[in-house]
Amino acid sequence: DLLSAFIGNVRHQLRDEALPFVVVQLADYLPWDGPGWRGIQAAQLKAQDAIPHVNTVVCRDVCQNDNLHPVNKRDLSARIVNILCNN
Repeated sequence: DLLSAFIGNVRHQLRDEALPFVVVQLADYLPWDGPGWRGIQAAQLKAQDAIPHVNTVVCRDVCQNDNLHPVNKRDLSARIVNILCNN
């Protein structure tokens, strides 16, 4: 609900209800691995089905599970660009 409200607010402020959004799903993070973390990941993935013009990038296979900030930004950014250019 919070993600949907955030996207709706940004679109309203920019006066573009079809503004595309890319949600980069939180990577697995072992120190916080649990039902709450998994719930956030699931909600991020569901956003693309629930909110128009939203796509989710899954990054668990290019991110480390011991660092919230991915070292491999090149592969992750390529995925984001690919989604933006193909939608």
